[in-house]
This record gives sequence, structure tokens and C-alpha cells, in this order.
Amino acid sequence: MKQRATIIEVAKKSGVAVSTVSRVLNGGYASPMVRSRVEAVVRQLGYVPSTSARGLKLGRTGLLGFVSWNVFGTWTSGLLRGIEDELVGRSSSVVIASLGLRGTYDPSAVKAWIGERRVDGLIIARAKDENVELIASLEESRLPTVIIAADRNFGYGVSIESRDKKSGCLAAEHLLQLGHKRIACWSGPKESLAARKRLEGVVETLAAQGLELMPEHSGSAPSFHADASVGYCKRWLTLPRQSRPTGIVMANDEQAMTFLRMAMDRGIKIPEDVSVVGFDGIEEGARFWPGVTTVAQPMHAIGSAAARIVLQIIEGTESQIPEYMEFDTELIVRESTGPAPESSMLEVKNASAGTGRR
Repeated sequence: MKQRATIIEVAKKSGVAVSTVSRVLNGGYASPMVRSRVEAVVRQLGYVPSTSARGLKLGRTGLLGFVSWNVFGTWTSGLLRGIEDELVGRSSSVVIASLGLRGTYDPSAVKAWIGERRVDGLIIARAKDENVELIASLEESRLPTVIIAADRNFGYGVSIESRDKKSGCLAAEHLLQLGHKRIACWSGPKESLAARKRLEGVVETLAAQGLELMPEHSGSAPSFHADASVGYCKRWLTLPRQSRPTGIVMANDEQAMTFLRMAMDRGIKIPEDVSVVGFDGIEEGARFWPGVTTVAQPMHAIGSAAARIVLQIIEGTESQIPEYMEFDTELIVRESTGPAPESSMLEVKNASAGTGRR
């Protein structure tokens, strides 16, 4: 049986030092000519680095942990794609854990990761008050940590989030430009910092135009789950047509799709009768009909940045690690929003008057 090639053989055949081969294989600096020569020899000899030996030498596992309340959600899936893309070719992999998989908070698996040092670093999505003890354990162990969309300042780890207040402003500005004046907001959970900031952006944008949210028709969803908008939609459907909000900012795209489906089942025309805006920019919102107008977060870019920062802390390759990063969002207009019913009727009347029609 043929013996596996060693890094020493690769270095000898390439005419470079072993440290140079290691640097090339781990993405470090090397001139284009040297990099090309080493990579050619690696392919020729079929050399495969021993990640387990490297891990033992450095005291690492080669694993990053990703933790969220539910890692199977569409929002977290976008983050995971970014994380995995960033790890390609880096001799690292990601392991995942849901803190609320069975409906109740259970951090036991993640505590085992920390206590037994099974992962080299951790990425936590939507950290909540329940996570205080868990994050204290991370701080005590000095495990490199990035927290995405935290509900509070935990005093440890690098924090990454979207510009949530600006996102709320974008949603409200869009509805105002379409002529909507009866605007409501079915916001995310009260404990969510992101939801509170979005709501703040909506309220301030309306106030600048001398308008207010319709408080009796607005509220906070108990969660970001798709079904958390069912009760709100049922209530909206019972309102007299003339007093219903014509423009609604929903907690996220999933809840917007739930609202739209239920409303259309009752004969409501979208967007003629009501316009709906979501948040996040999940792929399903584009495939849904009518397509969901949304303020999209760059989930892939956020996930990629989180993985990159954790690796930089682990490897000590960056001296200036940021304590906080904020990403811009983007309004994507689709078929779920259109001119306010009042605006459409006014345009028709004006057009009729202009052509002499009575």
C-alpha cells in the first residue's frame, strides 16, 4: 500500500521550506509563483494535510459552533450559508445546536461544547436574556465568540447586527410614498431589540409627516414564527373596510406571507385593498405570490463576517478585531405593495374629470 505523501516531501519537491508549504496551505502569504509551484506539487503527490495532527499541535478541534433558538428557520439558514462559504478551504467545519428545539430552553449541549472545549469558537444568533449564563460561561472560558442580532449588550464577544432602525424607516417611507396614511405595524417580540428599533424607525418616519401609527391596530407578535401573525390577521379581517389599515409593516417576511395568504383566502385583493411589507429578504418571499415587498438583511454577508471574525480571533491573524459591526439593509419592492386605495380612487376621479367624464 502506497504511503501518504508528507509535507516534508512537498517542501523538498517544491524547493521551499516546510513553513512556506504550511503558509500556502493555510491561506497565508506567498508570491504567486511560489504558491503556484507548491499547489502543483500538492496535486501531483496527492498530499492531504493532517487536520487532526495540526489540531493536536495547536490545541484546536477545527470546529466552530453555531447556536440559535431554532437553527432550522429561514433567517438562520441564510446565516449558515454565509458561515459555510467562509469556511471553505479553511480546514474548519461548523456544528449546530438549537437552544429551543423541543419548545423549552435547553443549553446543555452547548454547555458541553464549552466545558469540554469541543469547539474552537462560537457564533450565537439572536441571543436573549435566557443566554446570560451561557455567555458568562463563554467569557470564563475565553472562547472566541460572535453574537448576531443580540437583544441586549452581554459585555462579551463581537456583536453584529443590521441597521434595524433604518430598516423601519425604509418600510414606512415606502408606504408613505404610495399614499398610505392608515398605517399599522405588527412588530416582532417586545424583548427583541431588532423589533424595537424597527418599530422606532416606523414611528419616527410617520411623525416626520405628521402621522401616527394606528395604535389600536398595531401590536407585538409573541415570536418571529410564521404563525405568530394569525391572530392579528383574523382581527384585521373583522374591521370595517373604511377603518382598516391600508398599509401594514409586519414583523418579518414569514409573518407577512401568513397574513397575505389568510387575507387572500377571504377575498382581499393584494395590493389593491392592503399593502404589506416584511423584513429579512428570505428567498421564499420572492417565490411567494404576490411577491413580498421586504427590507432585506444581508444574512449571507453577516454569517460570512461572523465566521471570519471568529477565525481571526482563534488564529490571532488580526490585531484590530471590531467589537461591533452593523450592516446596511435594502428595500426590495414586489407585488405585495401598491398605491393606497384612497390614492387610487383619487387618481381615477382626477383622470375622469380631466377627460370630461361625468
